[in-house]
Amino acid sequence: MNDDLFLTVEEFANRLNVNPETVRRRIRKGSIKAQLLPGPRGDQYSIPVSELTTQEAQIVPLPQLSPAIIDQLSNAMEKAVHNAIEPLHNTIEAQKKEILALKEQLNKIDSSNLSRSIDLNLKIDTFISESRAERKAKKSRWKFWE
Repeated sequence: MNDDLFLTVEEFANRLNVNPETVRRRIRKGSIKAQLLPGPRGDQYSIPVSELTTQEAQIVPLPQLSPAIIDQLSNAMEKAVHNAIEPLHNTIEAQKKEILALKEQLNKIDSSNLSRSIDLNLKIDTFISESRAERKAKKSRWKFWE
């Protein structure tokens, strides 16, 4: 390859099959040698083609997993998630039952308080009407004109 040839960040990223931001990050870090040159839309990096072989040697391809291994991993992950969630689900169910029981107790308390409140209001109304009747029945000695 010839050092006279340069690639843009996007071209370099496409050849390595990586994200252009990864290339820019490696340039800033110093693992890719590049020149910052003025371009039509501001300064742009130009990367020598010779850097391709250096970077290709650093890229470690991910191993291809067989479908059977992928299924095993998927099942193991599903089981692990289920085991982690099950205690939470049981706790939530217990709390739901506790909340329902507390609501029932609250309804009983409210209904008994309501009946007590009605009884109290009736007693107060009776007392007031009896008091008014007693006051009317008593003639005040100061009101001799009545």
